[in-house]
Amino acid sequence: KIDEKRKIINFTMINPLDKFVIYESELDGWKINLIQSKKYNNDSITLKNRYNKKLLTGILTIQDSKLNELEINIDGGKAEDSLNIIRSKGNIRSINITNSYQDAADFDFSDLDISEIYISNAGNDCLDFSLGNYRISKIEAYNCSDKGISVGENSEVFINNVILDSSNINAVSKDSSKLFIENAEFRNYNLCIAAYRKKQEFGGSFIQIPINTCLKEKIIIQDNSILNFKK
Repeated sequence: KIDEKRKIINFTMINPLDKFVIYESELDGWKINLIQSKKYNNDSITLKNRYNKKLLTGILTIQDSKLNELEINIDGGKAEDSLNIIRSKGNIRSINITNSYQDAADFDFSDLDISEIYISNAGNDCLDFSLGNYRISKIEAYNCSDKGISVGENSEVFINNVILDSSNINAVSKDSSKLFIENAEFRNYNLCIAAYRKKQEFGGSFIQIPINTCLKEKIIIQDNSILNFKK
């Protein structure tokens, strides 16, 4: 359902295999809402829905688009990513994602400024940034089953303020990537931060966090990767 006057798009998942794609578009001041019509507990359906024959992994995919003051709200769904933004540029006002089956938000090959991100209950990573440049003013993420923030494949990510609560790992920089965090509050985690090389074609990584944010025994920095404490 599209309300052109108010610039609101409402997607409803009727079937757990449903996927929605917006491509080659200019999204200026739009608000996108996506919800599932009912709960799905069939694991076989879930596995089939992680990606389709076009290799789309997101319930909502925004591809090759220009973004300005965009708002995105997603609740539920059974895919590899709740949101996947690919080869897009511009700015996003807010992203709000709850109850993701796997990754909540995945960003690839993009150049984005994002004002606010709120994530709650992700079955894998809450935020995954790859092959791009990203600047985020504020992140709040709760109950990330794996990583709160994952940065990889030669990306640069700048975050002004972040709150992570109940992540397995708070933040990771890998494969020639750089992650800069100005202010952070980390709660209830197994590992605080890590920087390393995962894929052979890349090198080590860099991560900067505020001093006294992590316990020393909760940090892993691989050889040829760098940790910098911001005073």
